[in-house]
Amino acid sequence: MASFELFLPLPSTLKHLETDQHAGERLFEILDAKPETVAPVAPLPFPAECTIKVEKLSITYPSNATKALDRLTFAVLPEELRGNIAPVSSNSPPTSTS
Repeated sequence: MASFELFLPLPSTLKHLETDQHAGERLFEILDAKPETVAPVAPLPFPAECTIKVEKLSITYPSNATKALDRLTFAVLPEELRGNIAPVSSNSPPTSTS
């Protein structure tokens, strides 16, 4: 009897085989797709002044009448920037450094 225990999960596995195969095919479709964005031939230099400013930002979610943010204003100065976020493509995961 113990020799057949190895085969007990097979019916459950075969039940999901078609779905798993379709998911694998879709993954290869995504990996083989050409990126929607292309790196510029001659990129512009990074600006000397790169302050990020947000002024009077308000957000209200459709399911709630109360504002989640109400007239938020702030600035991030160049010396306060600590991260680098790379563009996301189908061939590479997003990266972030601190």
